[in-house]
Amino acid sequence: MYVDIVLNVDRDMRQVYMVVMLAGAGTTTFQLINKETSVMIWQDTETGNSYTQYVRRLVPEEAFFAKQEIQTILVLVLAAATIVTIGIFTTLSFWAKAPHVRDSDGL
Repeated sequence: MYVDIVLNVDRDMRQVYMVVMLAGAGTTTFQLINKETSVMIWQDTETGNSYTQYVRRLVPEEAFFAKQEIQTILVLVLAAATIVTIGIFTTLSFWAKAPHVRDSDGL
């Protein structure tokens, strides 16, 4: 069975609690999947008894928000670009300060 739900998660909360219902004696897998990106946010598998139970589960709030990470390749590209820029400006300033050769005719 699939159900579309909309969750409103407050960033100030450190934890999000969900109550899942188990009915019967089977195994049920609960999943939260982002419909836009198809990324699984949370999954929990529970096995029920022959009676209905309500189970409280904790989902960390970080699961709902994208983590901002700086990749190593980005740092290396920025460092290389900085070194190339410094090299170009150094070369340009050297050419600007180079003495000009004048005619030695003495006229």
